[in-house]
Amino acid sequence: MKRLIYSVAFLVCLSTALFSQSSITRDLPESYNSPGTVDVEIDIMTDMFNMPNGAVIMETLPAGWQVIDTSVSPAPFSKKYYPETNTYKWLYFSASGLWPFTISYSASVPAGETGTKYFSGTLKVSDEEEIQAVGDTSIGQAQAGGSGDINGDTFTDISDVILCLRMSVGLEINVNETPYSSPYNDTLNGLANMNGDEYVDISDVILILRKSVGL
Repeated sequence: MKRLIYSVAFLVCLSTALFSQSSITRDLPESYNSPGTVDVEIDIMTDMFNMPNGAVIMETLPAGWQVIDTSVSPAPFSKKYYPETNTYKWLYFSASGLWPFTISYSASVPAGETGTKYFSGTLKVSDEEEIQAVGDTSIGQAQAGGSGDINGDTFTDISDVILCLRMSVGLEINVNETPYSSPYNDTLNGLANMNGDEYVDISDVILILRKSVGL
């Protein structure tokens, strides 16, 4: 009986230790395309035994990258932007206490971006010290050629097939609300040129179509 009581007590102490600390963890895609967008998730863990009423999240993006405001979910109680550091401040509040939650947002990637880009962030809840974000802190550029993801949404699907088809016959295309006419820039040609033969033609359309359906 004593052993059972000790075991239960140990499990209670362990669960308290596991769930009594706040944390912030970021999840980034494997790569980005320029121009394009990336989808980011930030997991906020709060003290489930002493839930705070408020939490302040600071998220710093690479220079020139911008959060698409309407994409931030759940919507913060208040928000502020610091252009000098490209940092976003989000305040979340609940009179009944904040349960653990996940923030999702999309960020626009400007044209001409190359190399590895870095994110940083912090979480501040109640009287706890500021906590540094862990998880993914950097994201690399997608391979320049042959990905098929022409619109840069991190997926290769029917929209990319249509863009490639229009490129193969020299028609104007629209990528992230920006129009492009033939001759297309090197970035777009590189993404659409699946077979690496320096031309965007029907063979590339077929290859992107096969990739979009998993063949």
